[in-house]
Amino acid sequence: MSTFHVYENYRGDQSKAKIHFASCQWCNFGEGIHPEAGDENGRWHGPFNTFEAADDAAYETGRPVKKCKKCKPS
Repeated sequence: MSTFHVYENYRGDQSKAKIHFASCQWCNFGEGIHPEAGDENGRWHGPFNTFEAADDAAYETGRPVKKCKKCKPS
């Protein structure tokens, strides 16, 4: 069973909430590729057991919602 995470990016021109499979190399089970970076640029939400739950959480951030182009979650 796959799980999902949402990365909420705070940065002005890149502000978005992106949905990933937990196993995606960019997500790394909610650790991302720079786990030492902290919450300065954004934060991870999850895990979520369904895509629908991740999608709902992404929309709740109030940011534009996108799906990772690398792992293509659905």
